[in-house]
Amino acid sequence: VAVTLNYDGADAALTVSQGTLALNGNVITVNSASQLGIGVYTLIQASGSGSVTTNGSETVVGNALGAPNTVASLAVVSGSLQLKIASSIFVYSAWKITGGISLTAGGSEPITITAVDASGNPVPAVTGAFSPTFRGLGTSPNGTVPTINGVLEGHPTPLTFVSGVATATLTVTKAEGPVTLNVTEGFHDSTSPGGSGLTLNVSVGSATYLAMPTHPSSTATAGVVLGSQPVITIVDAYGNLINSSANVTVTASAGTVQGTSTVSASSGTAPFSGLSLNTQGAITLTFASSGVASTNATVVVTANTPTKLGVLTQPSTVFAGVVFVTQPVVAVED
Repeated sequence: VAVTLNYDGADAALTVSQGTLALNGNVITVNSASQLGIGVYTLIQASGSGSVTTNGSETVVGNALGAPNTVASLAVVSGSLQLKIASSIFVYSAWKITGGISLTAGGSEPITITAVDASGNPVPAVTGAFSPTFRGLGTSPNGTVPTINGVLEGHPTPLTFVSGVATATLTVTKAEGPVTLNVTEGFHDSTSPGGSGLTLNVSVGSATYLAMPTHPSSTATAGVVLGSQPVITIVDAYGNLINSSANVTVTASAGTVQGTSTVSASSGTAPFSGLSLNTQGAITLTFASSGVASTNATVVVTANTPTKLGVLTQPSTVFAGVVFVTQPVVAVED
């Protein structure tokens, strides 16, 4: 089963697809990957052999296809269908993306996608619905994917082209650059001859919250330095690192944080060292810095090795041979 197109006078058949081709009057639109290329062509003659269906119902055998303007679709059932097209055709060969080149993470801007020929000239006859796929931009550190018209990058994005041009809204999330946004549709993309992607520089947003790329140890022994010391970063809403020297302070929900509890960030990173806790139990460590949301982690602290007895309650003073009114309470302590 095959569908072929012949150039008028060229006598060279090119396989377009298997399946259905859309017709509008005497214009045929090729939306499938093909050697000929996705485009719109003028149909001047059609003939078939075997069984060909039109409009999804009428069956045509041999050359009895009828006038092209009566056919809405063609689906090959068996045999082959020969479609002869005019030699004065147009075919776009690439996409070109244009728009602003400087954005901030989380920002949006309009972009324009234009169908062009191999020389980069617009092809205004490309009209209708296409679903190109955009690629090239990075995902932010907190996992937020950039979008085009609300569609995640890397997924087909429905666009409507009018006179060869479509517009969309790009939203970026990762601070990076220079980085190039490219687009692909079928065999054609913005890296094909005549096309071009959009090269961007994305800057970091405003400081928003504290992140914790390295957590403290989840368990610890009282008075013993934590095996894993926390590292705190100051980031924007998408997790991009802020170039900041702000102070970051840690406090404990119970007891005292031993060691250096305040660290000045260097280029947005505040690594703590020598921290330990002196109270057993589930202790919440809260890390805070001015103007941004805090972050926290829980450490379960167990008692250290017993080393002494501690008197929790002193006995009362009594006469010899008389029972203490207040009985002493003694604890084993580390």
